[in-house]
Amino acid sequence: MIKSSFLQGTSTQPHMAKAAYLRQMGDIKMIRIFFFVLIAVFLTGCANLKKAELNKKDDKTKTFDLEEYKVILDSKGKKHPKNYSILKLDNNSLRYISRVSYIRKDGAYVEITEKRDSYILKEKEPNSLYTMNYYYDSKTRLLEGNSRFFYDIPVGMYIRYDNKGNVIEQINYDERFLDHCKFKIEDLVKKLQKELNVDISNSFKTINNDITEVSLYIPKSENEEGFYVIKIWGDYSSEYKVYSTLRTIRVDCITGVILIDTIESLSNVEG
Repeated sequence: MIKSSFLQGTSTQPHMAKAAYLRQMGDIKMIRIFFFVLIAVFLTGCANLKKAELNKKDDKTKTFDLEEYKVILDSKGKKHPKNYSILKLDNNSLRYISRVSYIRKDGAYVEITEKRDSYILKEKEPNSLYTMNYYYDSKTRLLEGNSRFFYDIPVGMYIRYDNKGNVIEQINYDERFLDHCKFKIEDLVKKLQKELNVDISNSFKTINNDITEVSLYIPKSENEEGFYVIKIWGDYSSEYKVYSTLRTIRVDCITGVILIDTIESLSNVEG
C-alpha cells in the first residue's frame, strides 16, 4: 500500500505542476496584456498632449493686432517710446503693400509685411538663431499657419490651422531638408565665425549692414553633394544705393568642409 500510495503520489505531481504552471502563465499573460494596455494609454495620452500643445497658441498670435500695426505705420520711422524703435519702413514695393521692421522693448527683432490677402509677422528672439513666421488672413486676421526659418532654410514643423484654431496640416521640413545634413546649422554658424570671421548668427536680414542670404542645396541624386550657400552683398554705396561686392561661400553639409569662398565685383556678376 505504501508503494501504491507512493506511486500514486508521484503520478499526480506532474498534473499539479502543470496546473500551477498554467496558472502562472495565465497570470503572466494578464500582466503582459495590462502592461501593453498601459503603454497604449500612455502613448495615446502623449499624442493628445502633443496635439494639444500644437493647438495651443499664445494669445498674442491668435489674431493679428491691426491696431498696433497702424500705430507702427503712423510712427513713420520714428522711435516709439513705449514698445519699440523702428528700423525700416517700406511702402514702395510692388511685391507688398508695406513692410516695417523694428526692435521690440524685450529686444526681439520683428518684421511685418502686409500683402493683399495676408499679413506676415516675423519674430526673432535676441538669443535665437531662428525666426518664427506667423501667417494671418487679411480679412479675418486669424492665424492660418506658422513656421520657423534660419534665413531661407525652413526648420522643424510648418503648422496650418483652420478658422477655429485646430491643426489641419503639418509638414516636417527637417525630414525634407536638414535630416540630409550631418553638419548642422549651429555647426555652420560656429565654423564661419571661427575660421572666416563671418557672423551669420543674426538671421534677421533687415538689421545687417550687409545683406546676407543663407540657403541649402539638397542633392537630387546620390552622385551630388549637398551644401550650404552663403551670399553676402557688401561695400554699400550710399551715393549710388548699390552694393559693389558679392562674397559667396559654400560649405559641405555632410563634412563641414568649405568648398568655395570667393569675393567678386558685382560688375562681373551676371544676374
